[in-house]
Amino acid sequence: MAVDEIGLIFHNPDGTYRVDGIPGIGGPFSSAADYFRSWARAMLSRTADTTDSNHDFLARVQRLANHISICDSGPFPIFHPDFGYHNFLVDDNYNMLAVIDWGGSAALPLEFTHTFPFNLHSLHEVFWKDGPFDGPLAREQEAQEKIDQAEYVACVEGHESRLRVNHSLSENLGGIRSEVAGCIRMFERRDQNPLAKLLDLVEQKLLVGGPQK
Repeated sequence: MAVDEIGLIFHNPDGTYRVDGIPGIGGPFSSAADYFRSWARAMLSRTADTTDSNHDFLARVQRLANHISICDSGPFPIFHPDFGYHNFLVDDNYNMLAVIDWGGSAALPLEFTHTFPFNLHSLHEVFWKDGPFDGPLAREQEAQEKIDQAEYVACVEGHESRLRVNHSLSENLGGIRSEVAGCIRMFERRDQNPLAKLLDLVEQKLLVGGPQK
């Protein structure tokens, strides 16, 4: 399901749904770039104690706003705010029956849905490789995560083929643009990782023209 504007999803009394503004940010928005710029401005107005490594994160998101999404004008998919296996209902043969707990769902730029479920998500290597948390165990865990993620992508690709839809999801899962969306969520949670490090890569890949995966 996708809609033409970015914003929170509300249930109307007559059983229909509508897209409305996001408290503290604004909207609804007709473009992904407008959303990213408004998000950064809103965060800047209420965030006074970012870490040194993230002091320019919001300003840089504003500068990159036109380059983050591959689908700037929509349609925009519905984003599940708690997309993990604990909200998947399956039968005894692991066939998907439903996804539950949609409270707080919103229509957001495509990149927010190009992320892995929480159980398969891994922290981008720019945040830990060659640092104090690096080591054999971390490298082993990363290798296994990559295997699990590849299996997930293959399953998604298989479903896309059976449904005869484009392969946008399988081709972009875990890509650099989805990593930016993930960092935006991390910033909202006041994550202390040096999120600006990822934007260094983004500027190299999206603005200079390097590989985008």
